[in-house]
Amino acid sequence: MNIFRWLRTLLFGRMSQSQVDNALRDLLKSRPEATDYKNSVVDLMKIAKLDSSLESRKKLAWDWGYRGILDGSAEMNMFLHAELMKRIAARTLP
Repeated sequence: MNIFRWLRTLLFGRMSQSQVDNALRDLLKSRPEATDYKNSVVDLMKIAKLDSSLESRKKLAWDWGYRGILDGSAEMNMFLHAELMKRIAARTLP
């Protein structure tokens, strides 16, 4: 998928999971260090050009409804990853 198709999809409707995957693979070309975006919230945030620091992840987790301990745990990061993937598909990133 080229960047113009991705942008058109971004502007005009919700993306399917395959469109999200294609868009992320395209973006990965500009961030080759973020190779595990399907499993790592830090890598996914790097591709999405979001601050992936622990403080930023804590703030996003709280803002997006996570009410567990804000400590960078696997539970918190899994919540963030799932929520970020949903928001990428819905085009509602911060």
